[in-house]
Amino acid sequence: MNRWSAHSGQSVPSALHILWAKSDPKNDQTFHPLLCHLIDTAAVAGQLWTKVLREPCRHRVAAALGLTDQRAQLWTAFWAGSHDLGKACPVFQAMRPQAARSLQEIGFDFPVGSKARHGQVSCRVLQDLLCDPQIAPPVTSALARRLATTVGGHHGLFPQTIDVDRLASSTLGNSAWMAVRRQVLRLLAQAVGVVELPAANDPPENDHASLMFLAGLTAVADWIASNTDFFPAVGETWDPVSYPDQAADRAKDALETLGWVGWQPEASEPLSFAELFPRIAEPRPLQDLAAAQAATLDGPGLVLIEAPMGEGKTEAALFLADHWTHAAEQKGLYVALPTLATSNQMFQRVQTFLSGRYPSERINLHLLHGHAMLSDRYEAMRLAALYDDEPGAVAAAVVAESWFAQNKKQALLAPFGVGTIDQVLLAVLQTKHVFVRLFGLAGKTVILDEVHAYDTYMSTILERLLEWLAALGCSVILLSATLPATRRRRLLETFVGNPLNVTEAQYPRMTIVRDGAVQSLPIAIAEDRRMELNLEWTKGDDLPERLRIALADGGCAAVIHNTVNAAQETYLRLQKALGDCGIEVELFHARFPFGRRDQIEERVLHRYGKPGEASRPRAAVLVATQVIEQSLDLDFDLMVSDLAPVDLVLQRAGRLHRHRRTRPERLIRPRLWLLRPDENKDGIPDFGPSKYVYAQYILLRSQLALLDRSSIRLPDDLEPLVEAVYNPDSAVDVPPSWQEALQESLAAMRQQDRDHRHQADCLVLRSPTCEDDILQDFCGQLEEDNPETHHSLQAATRLTEPSVTLICLYQVLDQVCLDFEGNEPTDLDQPPSLPQAKRLLQNAVTLTHPACVKHFVAQSPPPAWQKSALLRFHRPVLLDAAGTACFGNYRLVVHSDLGVMIEKTHCGKDADELQPDR
Repeated sequence: MNRWSAHSGQSVPSALHILWAKSDPKNDQTFHPLLCHLIDTAAVAGQLWTKVLREPCRHRVAAALGLTDQRAQLWTAFWAGSHDLGKACPVFQAMRPQAARSLQEIGFDFPVGSKARHGQVSCRVLQDLLCDPQIAPPVTSALARRLATTVGGHHGLFPQTIDVDRLASSTLGNSAWMAVRRQVLRLLAQAVGVVELPAANDPPENDHASLMFLAGLTAVADWIASNTDFFPAVGETWDPVSYPDQAADRAKDALETLGWVGWQPEASEPLSFAELFPRIAEPRPLQDLAAAQAATLDGPGLVLIEAPMGEGKTEAALFLADHWTHAAEQKGLYVALPTLATSNQMFQRVQTFLSGRYPSERINLHLLHGHAMLSDRYEAMRLAALYDDEPGAVAAAVVAESWFAQNKKQALLAPFGVGTIDQVLLAVLQTKHVFVRLFGLAGKTVILDEVHAYDTYMSTILERLLEWLAALGCSVILLSATLPATRRRRLLETFVGNPLNVTEAQYPRMTIVRDGAVQSLPIAIAEDRRMELNLEWTKGDDLPERLRIALADGGCAAVIHNTVNAAQETYLRLQKALGDCGIEVELFHARFPFGRRDQIEERVLHRYGKPGEASRPRAAVLVATQVIEQSLDLDFDLMVSDLAPVDLVLQRAGRLHRHRRTRPERLIRPRLWLLRPDENKDGIPDFGPSKYVYAQYILLRSQLALLDRSSIRLPDDLEPLVEAVYNPDSAVDVPPSWQEALQESLAAMRQQDRDHRHQADCLVLRSPTCEDDILQDFCGQLEEDNPETHHSLQAATRLTEPSVTLICLYQVLDQVCLDFEGNEPTDLDQPPSLPQAKRLLQNAVTLTHPACVKHFVAQSPPPAWQKSALLRFHRPVLLDAAGTACFGNYRLVVHSDLGVMIEKTHCGKDADELQPDR
């Protein structure tokens, strides 16, 4: 940060000692001058540029402006600093009466009735002042408008031209205001050091990524510069000559203390796969291929890995990400997964990986999803950073720096993150501060796992995300069991921005995109990884007896249903039928209170996980839903599944014989039983509730593809089966009676896909290379946290049914308790502390039953909960000692083994007779 020019020939006008930017509402004497805050923000932006951003990221922005990296640093710092110039206006300064009186005394007017947001005023005045050669080398009027809108949006929303143009002249004040704004901006330019620099060039009109990057840099710099721990209010006692250097020192201290510069990737020779994963004695062929191809990845690109479960995709992805970090100077990593449970599992793996990769460095890693605060591992890492003996110390550890843990937007700014895919999809939805998320992702490697799991709506958002990641210089790694050919091509072409001509290798494959070119490579499969499943169809009524016979000599089976209700019913039937046979029966689904679900998940992983880590039961059946379909490392001897889309059936089958272990004689070969749906009089399957979960057309095609098979060879049959189902032009024998049902369901699916794609298109940012002015098209009014907002205003990353989240509490005598024994009382009238709120969330369950949603959404959360960020959208449900609550014509039951059940009943005098034993 440079000092004021020594030959400027003038002292600071008295108004500059009065104009304020930050104040203490409890003490009118305490304020921080406007010019000081602009210099603070510029200083932080400059430090972020040099200390946090990596060279490729800096160069990308500098090149767009026609500047060297060093000159781009100074210009971006100046523009970021100018963000609050609009606070030099009557409306804002009048909010501190003492300042208003002092300004009036020296000729500043305060017109009555003036209204404006200071961001709009900044936008209005900067459009002219950035073109003024008396202030700094001028930019073109077109660039001035774009820059003014960009930095004027630092509170989350870009000022719209229609609103800015409507600002009354009285809002801007008289000539005294105009003169002082010019003087403030001139002094800021001198302090930053841009007065003698060449002017920036106009970036291409369709380069929206550079402006979003600048918007994110400005907002983050403003947040840090507004922290009074580092930038205390100086009032009128500040030295204009020395202040820029003081601000630079404070900015450096702030970034070091807050954890921004604890780890920096160095351009160095990347480690080998063996060095990164010393415990893997024999890498799988996929991992060898990743190691061989890494040397060709010297710049941002995309890698798509399609391979069955158990081939080491995660380690291959982490290896490639580490290579990009050090060979291409990417600035960190985000791993995105489809669910909260899979995110928690991956978080532990990434923490272990980073601990081994950087044993002598302090690494800042965060968990990003709605229940991250309930993770004991994440909380321990957060506390380790918070209570370190020396703030900002470089103690060797993987921690969660507290500044980044304040919210999910700030967490995405950390160099390393693991969380749900929703957190990165939000980076392209029109929400407040969307540009902060984009700034956080810029220049990182982003791993997107289980990309086959996303529907049309989510895939549309994902495609726009890929466009923005490419524009921001990110590298992307996509992981999938397999993808239909059309879906694969769409993802690749979206990232590149052009049609691709590629000869695809056979499945499994690795597809690499670099410098606009694409290469498809086959992945070898070791013979011991090839598997042939015995495929049989069975009826649900026959299941208990068939399982009893199959598990007579021991073994572990999984029964996967498409709905929670079906899983609960099967669990009760099997428990009754197999209870006396020495076969344990367990239930796992998403409709348990959160804490109980967490316990069950831990138990399931312990009992059915890797050999050596698991305490495997002799004979057991786990009845579950899709919660065990993805990413959880489970291993069963026998699999039973509802019919589902064929790729998901095979994904479920990936839990069969996953590890080498001794198995019962009759289960030596992996066995997959599919539950055959009932049929109507024309022989057409009736999929029951499953047709509300999956498209009927895909279910029909899946049944046709699998019906006459007695075995499935993996991985050989995987891609042909997927194409047979998802490619409408693939040849398949269709019974005459099915023709009409197939045609109707295909038309319905295509219409639904169009509707869902349109819904997503209405919510996402425009393309980063579109010809339109996306800053003016940006609405930013979508609500990302409030589930009760009308669906048209929700920043929904998924299309889901309306839901309500309940906190299950128990009425025990005259107390409200967290447990039915009455050992943990709670007071609904008192705002809960953070530990109390976290304990309450252990009893949370999200329900979509329409009657339940209607009843409980109509009830406001307790006023004390509305003050808690964790609980403000949750409702309590008071249960009796048996875990039962009645509402309307329904009864809600919370059972330790079954989870939550909602039954239609008559709740009245005979309600007690309807309550089951716990």
